[in-house]
Amino acid sequence: METKEYQKMYELENSHWWFVGKRLIVDRVITKFINGKKMEILDVGCGTGRMLKSLQNYGNIIGLDFSERALAFCKRRKIRNLFRASASELPFKNDVFDLVTAFGLLYHKNVKDDVHVLKEFNRVLRLHGYVVITECAFDFLKSEHDLAVQTRERYTVSKLTQRLGKSGLSVVKISYTYFFFFPIVLMVKMFKKIKIYSNHEPVSDLRPTSTLINEILIAMLRMESVLLSKINFPFGSSIVCVAKKN
Repeated sequence: METKEYQKMYELENSHWWFVGKRLIVDRVITKFINGKKMEILDVGCGTGRMLKSLQNYGNIIGLDFSERALAFCKRRKIRNLFRASASELPFKNDVFDLVTAFGLLYHKNVKDDVHVLKEFNRVLRLHGYVVITECAFDFLKSEHDLAVQTRERYTVSKLTQRLGKSGLSVVKISYTYFFFFPIVLMVKMFKKIKIYSNHEPVSDLRPTSTLINEILIAMLRMESVLLSKINFPFGSSIVCVAKKN
């Protein structure tokens, strides 16, 4: 990810509707589908660390990222237990974590083999441990944003399910998310596709939102997170998945 994108993320993660919504969704699926006991947790690709703060509610947390810049932002949040390493070579022994999380990691161009990364998750998980993943959905939604955040590919539910299976993990829950925003996202992405071939430096879609609109969008995502505990959505701009080591 470009350095300026880490800066934007750090500044907006606390309040921006997209990040707040992701935390609502992740909190809902962890509470619904994973045992609530205190867990040993590894967050791979922890970015600037806001999700680490939320995951602390579920146990002892370790953050891992390959970017020194990202880890520097984590330290600004007073987060400890940080490791700089590649997701392809996790610096931990076998069977040590109850939960491994990866929020927007597998899509990245530096992940050359996502199945191998998922096998690494499986390796460090204890028996009956869980993985929680969020990923961007549908390659046809690729736009200038994906250039800015260095996207290799976007996923579908079937594609992610297949690759989890190859790694030895079995799906407990998988669904598209940001369902209610999908028509708007689709229109905006199609309009912005023309910029992929322009000469200017790519910029992500992440930017401040007015307070009123931000609160409305958060309320919609809160409703979506409640529904998500009961149903799967047929489409959306992102995917959330809970998988288990058997």
